[in-house]
Amino acid sequence: MNTFSDQIKSQLAGATSGIHDLSFDIGGRTLHARLSLSANAKSLVTLFHGAVDFKSREIPVFIDGFVGLRRSAHQLSVSDPGVDPERNTNMAWYAGEDGFDSPGHIHDMIMAISAHLDVTRRVYFGTSAGGFAALALSHRDLGSFVVVGNPQTSISRYRLDHAIRRYREAAWPKMADNKDFEETTFGNMTRLYADGFENTIVYVQNIGDRHHFENHMMPFVGAIQNAENRDRLILNTEFLGGFGHVPTPREYLTWLTALCTAPSDSLEDILMTRHTIKQMADGAPTRPAAKQGASKATFSDQDISIAKLLAPKK
Repeated sequence: MNTFSDQIKSQLAGATSGIHDLSFDIGGRTLHARLSLSANAKSLVTLFHGAVDFKSREIPVFIDGFVGLRRSAHQLSVSDPGVDPERNTNMAWYAGEDGFDSPGHIHDMIMAISAHLDVTRRVYFGTSAGGFAALALSHRDLGSFVVVGNPQTSISRYRLDHAIRRYREAAWPKMADNKDFEETTFGNMTRLYADGFENTIVYVQNIGDRHHFENHMMPFVGAIQNAENRDRLILNTEFLGGFGHVPTPREYLTWLTALCTAPSDSLEDILMTRHTIKQMADGAPTRPAAKQGASKATFSDQDISIAKLLAPKK
């Protein structure tokens, strides 16, 4: 039995619901995570944070789970072990450092938690640097799903060179310059995915964020145009009401809910489930009337189930 399984069983003994802070000892280093358990859920959504403001956040850092997912999925928020105020590294892309394989350890942790919870679907989520991490971890997990919002797809193309330099000098001192990241898969999701992928990607990009649209999304989409599974990319690009690097939680929630509740992992079912969620959120009918000439539309059993999941918890 591996060390994650042992520690998970110990820390979650008898737990059926609620929020649980987890910590895993890995060779003297600690990996922190926060798990929100939902009774009877069969999906696990893993969340990754972006850059950290040390003036307002404490380490470890966790993303708050989505309230709208509490009835349909367990949610696991992972703190990036590379973020460290003492080294002034406020973002580390979960890419690890010399002597500590963060992506590998996080992958093993997620697999062990999934086995413990007996989940059937794994979904990864993140925005910005957290989106980079979500792409990286989902790629390792064949058959998984990932939702990213305005992500970086290459560390070296991030617009703040000083942030990259601080991370590189602290974590990878043997790397001569930022271009070295282009030679490693942990630093370049564009290159990694161009070589093939077996997960499903929902890429949400606000067109008002011109830097990430032009420097991260466009190279990524261009790189995978000849990939065998390019049909597993769902591209959601539109102007989402803000300029610059702003999040759009409602868009993320509809996609995450669709991935956790769709009757199968087919693109048709995912897209139709997401369409149903959007229609119901807008108060519009989603199915034609059951009888010809009927004046009111009806909802399917699946629509009603989704509506119950999205309804505010009383």
